Amino acid sequence: MTGKLNRARLASTEQVPPEHPSVCERLPPPVDALRTAPGSEWAAQGVGLLP
Repeated sequence: MTGKLNRARLASTEQVPPEHPSVCERLPPPVDALRTAPGSEWAAQGVGLLP
């Protein structure tokens, strides 16, 4: 399951996704670029990509 993100719907049950969709939900792939608003606190700290 490398590269697939899942979120537990219940407390830990030791069940492995995707064999147990009732306890795990598949999440969309994360974004691979983070953009911050110019002048924001995050941009001032160097977080995110330049526009």
